[in-house]
Amino acid sequence: MSDISLTYKIIILELLSRAEDPLSNGQITDFITESGITDYFTAQEAIGSLTDADMLEVIHSNNNTLYRTTDVAKETLRLYQEKVSPNIKDEILSFLSKNSLTIKQNSSLFADYEHLSSGGCLCDLRMVDDDVLITELKLHVTSEEAAKTVCTNWKVRCEEVYEAVMDRLIG
Repeated sequence: MSDISLTYKIIILELLSRAEDPLSNGQITDFITESGITDYFTAQEAIGSLTDADMLEVIHSNNNTLYRTTDVAKETLRLYQEKVSPNIKDEILSFLSKNSLTIKQNSSLFADYEHLSSGGCLCDLRMVDDDVLITELKLHVTSEEAAKTVCTNWKVRCEEVYEAVMDRLIG
């Protein structure tokens, strides 16, 4: 493994270790490319290599892939942390601060669906706050198109739906 390739991987591990929540593939890639560290394809290769080496935990959600570091990654980062310059560390903190709301939303909302053998789709919708399940809703819909719409709308209207359900059940 080249020293440059190792550096890219360590930067990704540093980014993920400093994030409070898992980051999406797009967020990792945005940081890497916008900071001028390397190009999109090299970033994807580094993410793939880290995943293959069990240094990244992969979380699939609504056509989105989120990543967080594993214990193996944390130990690796401890050993190679000097490969991340103070400037890159500052850029990481700035990126995470600037994108904190988007990062939180990506990891606190889950929306996915599966096709049922009996027909239609089952939507699985969840809202989580600090690893505490706030609500989970499973809905049967008649088509994949409806399932996609439900999942997309959940990300925009979950709080409104939660408040309406709570109001009906409690109020």
